[in-house]
Amino acid sequence: MFDNLLMKIPVPGDEPAADRNRRRRGIIVKDTLYVYSAYTISILITVLARYIELTAVSFAALAWLFLWVTIVTVVFAAIARARDTVTPRFARSHYTGQFIVWLATYAVWTYQIGTIRSAGLLFALMAMAFLLPNSNLFESYLLAASIAVVQASVSVYALLYANQPGSLVKELLYILCFFTAAIFISFLAGEYDRQREKIRQARVQAAAARDVIWKVIRKTADGGGDTLHDALYMVNLVFEYCGAEGGCLFVLDQEHRQLDLVFSKLEKDSVDLDDVERTAALAMGLKGHDRQDGGTDEAAEDPAQNIDAPFCIVFEANRGSAGVCCLIQPAMIGEIPDREMAVIREILSRSADVLSHSPLHGGPSGNGREEKTVLTASAVEKIEKAVAYIRENFTSDISRDGLASHLDISPNYFGKLFAEYTGKKMNDYIIDLRIDEAVKLLRDTDRQVIDIAFEVGFNNLRTFNRAFSKNLSMTPQEYRKSERN
Repeated sequence: MFDNLLMKIPVPGDEPAADRNRRRRGIIVKDTLYVYSAYTISILITVLARYIELTAVSFAALAWLFLWVTIVTVVFAAIARARDTVTPRFARSHYTGQFIVWLATYAVWTYQIGTIRSAGLLFALMAMAFLLPNSNLFESYLLAASIAVVQASVSVYALLYANQPGSLVKELLYILCFFTAAIFISFLAGEYDRQREKIRQARVQAAAARDVIWKVIRKTADGGGDTLHDALYMVNLVFEYCGAEGGCLFVLDQEHRQLDLVFSKLEKDSVDLDDVERTAALAMGLKGHDRQDGGTDEAAEDPAQNIDAPFCIVFEANRGSAGVCCLIQPAMIGEIPDREMAVIREILSRSADVLSHSPLHGGPSGNGREEKTVLTASAVEKIEKAVAYIRENFTSDISRDGLASHLDISPNYFGKLFAEYTGKKMNDYIIDLRIDEAVKLLRDTDRQVIDIAFEVGFNNLRTFNRAFSKNLSMTPQEYRKSERN
């Protein structure tokens, strides 16, 4: 059914080591340049403060400070770029080294700016806001404590030993206020970090689930058949892969230039099938598309103006039938690459062709026109329940009429649906299950043939022998003998 698609479907793989190292190296170098930008801004603001005589620091000291941060930035960037293997341990050591250098530079800078030394705490808070989201709680408090200790040490030395003007009490009060603000920022950063981690984990889980679904699509596309079950399975996999809540599959009737609905999975009562069909017709470029109520869609509102309008995937008749698949709120549709979307279109085309040619989709009506029957998700769910029940209870007597009544569908429709879904009539399906079980018992046990016949569900030995010979072209005794020779 979906042969030759295997080579088209990309298989997700791990990131190559060279690409991973290149990506990590780029992040470290970029962060180093960010820090250099912060250094530069701080020095430029200090130059402005000196120019308007808010501080007595000399321009020469500022020039030496700028030269120092430039050399430090070049060294750190060179180390990162020269590293062949960038491990998380190296990255953490690199950032720790940069922070230690920043503390030393911050100490020199705050000492030099003198009477407006407390204003330097504002720049420290800005640095904290940058660093804390990337740190755990312990690291956040360590960063804040380190800055507070450096600021207090510089203030004590400057005021008591270097005889700079100012008040030590006021300096310590600023430091206390800074530390309180830093703790609050660390709390906010921690909340932000936890939310970001939840989002990251959700994305990872979603990506892993999508990878699994894509592998299933890949496997099924390579080994599927032309049965109704295969077509429905693939369509539902496409819905799930796109993150859609439901959808409809339409086939283009080339003769009448209209769309026929062949499968519907609308789980929300708020979704109007007429609106979905109108959207599908517009996506296919069908003007004045005939509706079931006899009206036309020429004056229909453009669904692009409606944010809740279905997303439509138009497919051509390259490997099946032309048509359109309308997805209801496909959350992941924007993350599907063009190559995968091309494969999805081919899958939908082939599935739509299988569904449109199913006997369940058409039949004569009383007025002589062809009456189309839409296969719905609820009908598929019922037949899947019936198949599961039969596989669990095939050794018991199962009535088609009783099972159909339990599922609340007519016996005739149940019979047609079961045959299309499994490729076999219900009685033949049950007999095949019984014969498969009998084969296992004949091969693995020494029990009498008549006992095996009754255990798997046959009423007499004659019927069992006839069914066994029909399936395997030999009697049960001949099969057991051939297995043991």
